[in-house]
Amino acid sequence: MTEIGNVLSGELTGMFERPDSLRGPGATSKFFQVKVDQPCKVRAERGEDAKVVDAKPGDFVNVNYGPKTKPWENFISDINAGAVYKVFGTIVSGKVKLSGGRNMHNFDVFHQMVSPPVETETVEESFSGSDSAEDSPL
Repeated sequence: MTEIGNVLSGELTGMFERPDSLRGPGATSKFFQVKVDQPCKVRAERGEDAKVVDAKPGDFVNVNYGPKTKPWENFISDINAGAVYKVFGTIVSGKVKLSGGRNMHNFDVFHQMVSPPVETETVEESFSGSDSAEDSPL
């Protein structure tokens, strides 16, 4: 996502960690993967020299973990249980200055559950089917 008004739209597929040399030796950072469902512009690689490329439907795009995407972390256990979440992100203004002389795109994110997690039924083997003494065969 690079230009004001650019929209990332797709299915949230998971959250991962990767080495992050910008944070120091041995440091890692979290990111989300989104399977794109409509064309959008994205940055390839990191840093000021990153190229802007076109992501096509079906491509997987990495979205950094941060204050705006942090709520997506709550959906990962649901996704692992079969839920489908559609997520959206859009650039709303120019870059914002961060500490350490870094910049980031100012974007908003949204989400929508498309299908809930698949429920697995758990049955206690010692349960007779009733909690009432009247239903007891004795």
